[in-house]
Amino acid sequence: MIVYATKFESPDTVGSNSVPIYDFQTSYAYIDDVACSDSMIVWIDIGHTYIGDLECWLGWKDEPSSTYIEYKFWDRQGGSDDDIVGYIRILNFQNIHDWRLRVRDCAAGDEGEIREFSIYIG
Repeated sequence: MIVYATKFESPDTVGSNSVPIYDFQTSYAYIDDVACSDSMIVWIDIGHTYIGDLECWLGWKDEPSSTYIEYKFWDRQGGSDDDIVGYIRILNFQNIHDWRLRVRDCAAGDEGEIREFSIYIG
């Protein structure tokens, strides 16, 4: 089963298939109400022309909670390289969770978009 955020569920993507990333702004994509399994893969595709500007977090929370727990997976490395594309393997999340991708552009001059944020379950 594959669950997509940027094509269906993210409130920031109504009418489009991506979330814009602007200079000195934070952008979000969400996947809500996912029945998680022992093993999942989160796929991330961020288009940006200077990835050294970016900080990125994967966040999750239980249904009754309003606070996300976050894992920072990108911290302004990569310099002038383009795009962050890859996956994060998730283990031992059996409960239902809401997921969030948070991307902060920390510099001026280059902008981009969250092109895909999806979870492969099973």
